[in-house]
Amino acid sequence: MTDVLISGQAGVAVLIEGDDVSLLGIESGGKRLRCSPSSVPYLFAGANDVYEVKAATDVEVIGRLKRAWQLDRALQLTLILIDGSEALETKRLSIECLSGLLGDASVLEHVSNRLYSAPLPSTGDLREASSLAAPFSIVAEFLNDLQDNQPQRIAIVLVGTICPSHFLDQKWPGKNSKKLP
Repeated sequence: MTDVLISGQAGVAVLIEGDDVSLLGIESGGKRLRCSPSSVPYLFAGANDVYEVKAATDVEVIGRLKRAWQLDRALQLTLILIDGSEALETKRLSIECLSGLLGDASVLEHVSNRLYSAPLPSTGDLREASSLAAPFSIVAEFLNDLQDNQPQRIAIVLVGTICPSHFLDQKWPGKNSKKLP
C-alpha cells in the first residue's frame, strides 16, 4: 500500500511504501526519484498545504499534484498581481498565466475563497491590477468583484465567526429565524 504526501506549494509528492520513500516532482515527467526518509521534512519546508492520500496509483498522484500546484500557483500569481510594489512586467506575466488558470471554475473558487476570507495585504492595489487585467476578461472580472465585495465578505466571515447564527437570529430575527429553547 502506498501512502502519499502532496504539496502544491512545494511541487512534490512523496510516496511511502513501507521503508521505501520516493518523490514525484511537478516537472519530473512521472519518474520517481528515490529519497531518504530523513529528507521528507525538508522537501515540504515552509509548505502549509501538505495533505495525505492513502493507497494511490502514480497516475492518481500525478493528477492530484498537478491540481494542488495549479491551485497554489493561481493564488500566488494573484497575490503578485495585486501587490502594489511588484514591477509592471511581473504583473503582466502574472495576468497571462492567471487567464488560463482562472478559466477552471475550481481554481477560481479556491483563489476566491482565500482572498475573500482575510483582509488584503496593505500593499495591495486592486485598481492598478484591474486596469492591467482589462484585456483578460476573466481576470478583470474577478478583480473587479474582489474590489467591490471583499470588505463585505470579510465582515460576513468575521460576524459568522464571532457571532454564531443563533445569536444573530435572537438579536435580529428574520422571517426564517429559528427560536432557541
